[in-house]
Amino acid sequence: MALRVNPESATPIPNNPAYGFLGKPGDTVFLLPEHEKEELLFVGIASDEIESGVFEDDQVRLALRSIDGPGEFFLYSTDQFGKPLVFMDTSDGISGEDQFVIKAGEHSHQAIAFSQAGIYRAEFVLMAKLESTGEEIRSEPFKLLFEVLGEETTGIKIDGHSNSSEHFTLSFESKPGLAYVIESSHDLKSWSKLGEVTGTGGLAKFTDFREALLPMQFYRVKLME
Repeated sequence: MALRVNPESATPIPNNPAYGFLGKPGDTVFLLPEHEKEELLFVGIASDEIESGVFEDDQVRLALRSIDGPGEFFLYSTDQFGKPLVFMDTSDGISGEDQFVIKAGEHSHQAIAFSQAGIYRAEFVLMAKLESTGEEIRSEPFKLLFEVLGEETTGIKIDGHSNSSEHFTLSFESKPGLAYVIESSHDLKSWSKLGEVTGTGGLAKFTDFREALLPMQFYRVKLME
């Protein structure tokens, strides 16, 4: 799953020692806040469908297994006095302490922060102990991809295009391993998918081999979700 963190998430680190885990006061982090804010993702962790009594203490743990990205990853919340409670912090490595515990039948929101813009791949696993036997069970690892956009990375830059031949070809800057969708429209309202391209870290190209039936055609490139 791909999640986009818009440039509006850029936030200065507070001049408060309690937030020192994020970095130096005044430095920029890219923050998805725990309280809903327009134009930003509002991420929640939920266990609504888990019945009470299945797991010990009705607890399920979300544990961070690995992170691949240009900077650090943080998951935290603030108490009623504004003090941060840190659950995950990769600045000191990843250990068994990088986890969030949620009760069965609950839904909660936390702040998620990134120290730099770029692509992050985070792997998580869910863990719990069965009430009936005490056996610990784990889910299969699952990954989330975060595209954190800074001012200089607000979108996909199309470097060039060509329609000198029979078919229209466009090229754009890509990032290795990411999947891109190419879409077309004749009115900028209704879009249809033409194909997919896997990024290589350089210029990626796509050619529209359809017969030209309309007097005007528009194209766009999107990161696959």
